[in-house]
Amino acid sequence: MSLPAETFTPAPSAVASRLNGAQWRVVLLLMAFSFVGYVNRVGMSVAGTERLMDEYDISEEQMGAVYSAFLLIYTLMMIPGGWLIEHVGPRWALGLMGIGTAALATLTGLPGWGLIPAVAAFPAFLLIRGVLGAVTVPMYPGAARAISLWIPPTGRAWGNGMVTSAALLGVAATYLLFGHLMDTLTWPGAFLATGLATAVLTAVWLLTTADRPAEPMTGNGSAPSMNDDSGSTQRLAVNPTAKALPGLTGLASLLRDRSLVLIAISYGAYGYFQYLFFYWVEHYFLHILDLGKEQSRFNSMIVSLTMAAGMVAGGFLSDKLQVVWGARKGRAAVAIGGMLASALFALAGILLAQPNHVVVYFSLSMGTLGMCEGPFWTTAVELGGRRGGLAGAILNTGGNIGGTLAPYATPLFAHYFSWKAGIELGCLFCGIGAVLWFWITPSEPQ
Repeated sequence: MSLPAETFTPAPSAVASRLNGAQWRVVLLLMAFSFVGYVNRVGMSVAGTERLMDEYDISEEQMGAVYSAFLLIYTLMMIPGGWLIEHVGPRWALGLMGIGTAALATLTGLPGWGLIPAVAAFPAFLLIRGVLGAVTVPMYPGAARAISLWIPPTGRAWGNGMVTSAALLGVAATYLLFGHLMDTLTWPGAFLATGLATAVLTAVWLLTTADRPAEPMTGNGSAPSMNDDSGSTQRLAVNPTAKALPGLTGLASLLRDRSLVLIAISYGAYGYFQYLFFYWVEHYFLHILDLGKEQSRFNSMIVSLTMAAGMVAGGFLSDKLQVVWGARKGRAAVAIGGMLASALFALAGILLAQPNHVVVYFSLSMGTLGMCEGPFWTTAVELGGRRGGLAGAILNTGGNIGGTLAPYATPLFAHYFSWKAGIELGCLFCGIGAVLWFWITPSEPQ
C-alpha cells in the first residue's frame, strides 16, 4: 500500500510544537534516563582507561572483556526484557531498570573502597557489570514503546532520535563529567554519584508518568488521522484492550517477519561500529595518537556530541522524507546514506596523520551514523505492531550482538594487526548493514 504525501498530518516540523505537557514530560524523562544510563555505562571505559587498568594491572583484552560482559548479558536478556515491557508496561519496566541500575552503579566502586581485594577486582568488575547489563535491558525497547504510545506517527522517528541523542550527550559528557568526578571524588565516588542521580530520576519517573496518554495523542485536543489509499480515515488512538501474543508464540510470529529479522541484523552491524567508538575512542586518542588526557577527553566528547546531533537531525529528516516518499523510501534513504557515509568518513580518519583532521572525520563518521538511529527504532516498533516492545527487544538483541563483539574484538584484532585494521573491520560491517536496508520494508504506521 502506497503512502502518498498528503495522507500524513501533522507535518514533522510541527510535531514538537504541538505536543502537550504530558507528552513533553515523557520525552524529556526518557531522554534523562538515556543520558544517565550512558554515563553509568561509558563511565566504566573512562575509569578503565584512566585508573583501573593501571591500578589493578588489568590488560586491554581483560578490560575489553569487562565491557563485553555488560553487553553480553544485556543481549542475552533482551528478549525477556521485551516480555517484561509487554506485561508490566514501559513505566514499570523502566522504573525497575532505574532501581537496579542505581544499586549496581554504586556497587562498581566496591574494589576501590577496599571491600573487595585488589586481586579479585577483575572478576568483581565482570560480575557487577554483567548484572548491570541484565537490569538495563528495558531502556531502549521500553522508550521506543512509550514513544509509540505517546507520539503521533510522523513524530516518532524524531522522538526516538531525541531519546537516543541523549545517550550520546551522556557519552560526550562522561569523558569530562565522569573524569572530573573521578578527579574530585575518586573513581568509586564517581560511581556513587551517578548511582544516586539514577535513583532520583527513577523516583521522578515513577511518580509523574503513565504507560499511555489519557487523552488523544496531539496537543490540540484531537487525535491525528491518516488516510489509507481508499480515502478512508483511521484514528490513531491506541487500543488499550489489545493484547500481545503470549510467550514463545508472539516471539515466533515476529521472527517470521523478514524485515524485522533483517533490520535486527543490520542493527547488529551498526552496533558493532558504534560500540567500537563508545569504548575505545578515548583510548585511541590517548594511547595511539598520544594526545594527552585532557585533549583525549575533549576530542572524545566532540565525537559523541556530533553523533547526538546526527540522531536528532536524522530523526527529523526521516520524518520529513516519510511524508514525501513514504515510510520505506524515506527511512531507508537515511539509514543507507548514513551508514555508508559513516564508514567512508572513518576510513578517511584513520588514513590521516594530523590529529585535528582525525577528530573531524571521526566526528563526521559518528554524526552520519547517528542519523540512522531514529529510522531503526521507529521501523522496528511499527513492524511489531501491538507487540512493539518485543519487536524493539529483537532489534536491540541484534544491535547488542554486534556491540558485544566490538569492545573485545577490536583490541584483539589490533593486537595481531593494528588499531587501524580494527577500525577498518568495523567500517566493513557498517557497509554491510547499510546494504541490508534494500530488503527492509516498513509496515504502515498506525
